[in-house]
Amino acid sequence: MDNKAFPRFLIVEHHDEGRVTVLVHHLGQPRLMVEFEPRLDAEGKVTGGTLKRVCAENAWCGGYGQYSRLVGQAEKFFHRSLESDIPPNRLQW
Repeated sequence: MDNKAFPRFLIVEHHDEGRVTVLVHHLGQPRLMVEFEPRLDAEGKVTGGTLKRVCAENAWCGGYGQYSRLVGQAEKFFHRSLESDIPPNRLQW
């Protein structure tokens, strides 16, 4: 995957006592965080997942169409990152 296709997204993968949390952050404006419930293989590697939660800034004037597009891009970024040999913008701990 070409990291330039999604320059403003960052994946944060947190492993804690056998539980994995995967968050995709949009670093530009507007700020957005999408949490995925990951599917793991036998070795504990993330192989996919479903959207669990979306956190966005409160918008007094709407702009929800923009958030909807960003959620779609975050989901695409997450799934493409799993298919790629080139690691995307990813932070693990």
